[in-house]
Amino acid sequence: MSVTPWVSRLSPIVDGEEVRARIANRLPNQMGQRTQHLKDLLDLLENYSGIYARNVALDPAVLAGQPVYWDELNLRYAQAKAAVSFDSTTGGFTLSKSAYAVGVCSAKSSSTRGDVIMKGLLPLDMTNAIGTSGETPAEAGAYYLSGTAAGKLTKQKPPVGIFCAYLRGDGYLHVDPAPREVLESHVHYAFSLFAQPAGDLATPSTGTPYVFVSTSDALPGWLPADHVSFNGLAPAGAVFGYNLKAHPELQAVWPPLPANNAYIEMDGVGLAPGVGRVDVNGIWWFVNCYGKAPWPNIIPPSSSSSSSSSSSSSSSSSSAAATCDSGPTLEQVGFIFRDPLLRSLHLYFAKMVFKTNSALVTSLSAATGSPIRVLGCTGQPATVGDLQLALDLAMTMQENAAGYKAFKSVSGTVFQRGPIVEGLIPGTDMTIDVVEGETIAGFKYGKLRLTPSIPGRNLLELGIDLVALNSVREEQLNDIFYLSLPQDRASSFVGRLLVPDSLLVTTPELELWLMLLSRAAGTTPTLTLEVSKLPKTVDCTEKALSDYPFVTWGSPDVCTFTASGNYVRVTGPALTIVAGDTIFFRLTRPGFGNPGDSYAADLGILRMGATIQSA
Repeated sequence: MSVTPWVSRLSPIVDGEEVRARIANRLPNQMGQRTQHLKDLLDLLENYSGIYARNVALDPAVLAGQPVYWDELNLRYAQAKAAVSFDSTTGGFTLSKSAYAVGVCSAKSSSTRGDVIMKGLLPLDMTNAIGTSGETPAEAGAYYLSGTAAGKLTKQKPPVGIFCAYLRGDGYLHVDPAPREVLESHVHYAFSLFAQPAGDLATPSTGTPYVFVSTSDALPGWLPADHVSFNGLAPAGAVFGYNLKAHPELQAVWPPLPANNAYIEMDGVGLAPGVGRVDVNGIWWFVNCYGKAPWPNIIPPSSSSSSSSSSSSSSSSSSAAATCDSGPTLEQVGFIFRDPLLRSLHLYFAKMVFKTNSALVTSLSAATGSPIRVLGCTGQPATVGDLQLALDLAMTMQENAAGYKAFKSVSGTVFQRGPIVEGLIPGTDMTIDVVEGETIAGFKYGKLRLTPSIPGRNLLELGIDLVALNSVREEQLNDIFYLSLPQDRASSFVGRLLVPDSLLVTTPELELWLMLLSRAAGTTPTLTLEVSKLPKTVDCTEKALSDYPFVTWGSPDVCTFTASGNYVRVTGPALTIVAGDTIFFRLTRPGFGNPGDSYAADLGILRMGATIQSA
C-alpha cells in the first residue's frame, strides 16, 4: 500500500487573510494529512513486516510487484534482470548491474516515485512480475530473476540463478533477494552406469575380444563405438560407447563441463584414461578384452534386444583383434578379487551452474559438407576458443546441369528463382550465330544473334503513286487498261515512291521497272528518267523543297517488239536511297521522230513498280 505523504510545514492563519473556508480549513487539513501519514505507518507496522525505502525515485517502466536494482547512472531504481557481462579488462564474465536485485516495488505513488520493500513479508499482487496474482498453491514457490525479461520473476532457475522472493500461495510474498556470484557456483553429480552391453554378444572366451551379434540403441548399456547413433563422434581407439539415449537422467545434464574433470569408477577403482574416458560427446571405453569390458565376464544372451531394437548390426567392435591380453593367467581363468558375475560402474563429475551447454558455446564446428568454415583468430581452422565464421564459396561446380529455373537474386534470406532460356536451337527460316558461348547437341548457349531467314527479305517491292500526267492517255486493249505514251508528241508522267522508315537491307538501292505494251512491231524508244529525293525530316524541322530539284536519273532498257499486243519488262538504273526518303520521278517519251524515238506507234505501260535491294 502507498503511504500518505508527510507534511513537513504547517501554514496557520495569519493577519490579513480573508475569512474563507479554504483558508480556515488549511491548517486542519494539514494536520489531518499528518495524522493519516501516521495512521498509514501504524497500519503498515500492524499488517506488514519488512524494511522499506519510501517514496524513492523509480524508472517509469517499473510496476508494482517487479524486482528492482539501483541504477547509479540515473539515480533511481530500475527493473532487475539476471545477466552476465564480459569484462574486457580482466577477460572474464561478471554479473551485470541489473542482476543485483535489492528489493521489490510494493507500490507507486506516481510514474516516477514509489515504495520498495527490501526485505520482509507483505500481501502483493504479482501479476506484473509472474503474469498471475500469486494467490494459488500452484503459484507458490521460490522465484528467481528472469534472464530473458527485465522486471520479471520465474520459478525455473535460469543459468544465472538469483533468488529474489518466495510466494506463499495465499497472496503474501516473502522478499529476500540474495545476489551472489553464481559464476563461481557448481553442482556435484553421481550416476550409476549400466554395466551391460546394449544388445547380444557372441559367446565370450578368454583371450579373445567381445563380438556383438546385434545392437539396439533402445537398450541401456554400451554399444560399439562405430554405432550409427554416435554419428561418428567416437574418439580414435574407442571400442565401446555408452548409450546416453537410454539413460535419460544422465543425458539431461550432459555434458560435464569441463569434461576432463569427470571420474569413472569400476568396482570401486578409478579407471585409467587408457581404459575409460569422458568428452563432451559421451563416455568411451578403449579395451576390448575378456574380463576387461564395461560388463561382467559372463553375459547371458538377451532375449529382448532384437525385438526392441531400433537399429541392429552383426559386426564386432571396430578395434577388435583376433586375440588380446586379458590380464594375468589366474585372472583369465576366473581367479580374480571380485565376483565375475557382478560389475559396478559409477560416474562422478561437477558442473558449473553458469557454464552449462545451454548458456555457453563449448565448441563449434562446421557440419560435414557445409560451406561454412570455423576459424580461430589466426585464420586457421579451430573448434574452441575465440572463433570466427567464414563462408567458403569455392565449392565444387557441376557443369551443364539440366533445367530452366535459376537463382536470380537474394532478398534477405530468400533466394529468388525464376525461369530462364536454357538453350536455343534454330528452326525453319532462322539462323542462330553464337557471338560468345558454345553449341551442345545442336543447342546454342551464351550470347547469341538471331537472324530470320525470310524468303525475299533482301528484296522489297514498292508501289507507285501517280502524281501528274502530261499528254498521257488512258487506253484499253482487250478490256485491259494501260497508260498510253503517244507517238505524235512528247509525253511524260510523274510518280511517287515512299521508302519505309526501316529497311532490312544494308546499303539499299532502288530500281524502277516498267511493263511495256506494244502497239506495233519495232524497237522501243529511249525513255528518260529524272528524280528528286526528299529526305526524311522530324517534327517542326524545316527543309527547303528547292534544295531537291529533279535531276537526271537515266533510262530504262530498250527492247524490240515483234508484233502488236505483246508486253515486256524493262528495268531502270539503280538509285542510292536512305530509309524514309520520298522519291519523285518523271518518265518522258520524246515523241516519234525525235532523237532516240524511232517507234512509230503508241507505247503502253501496263504496270510499274520499284524494287529495293542491297547494293
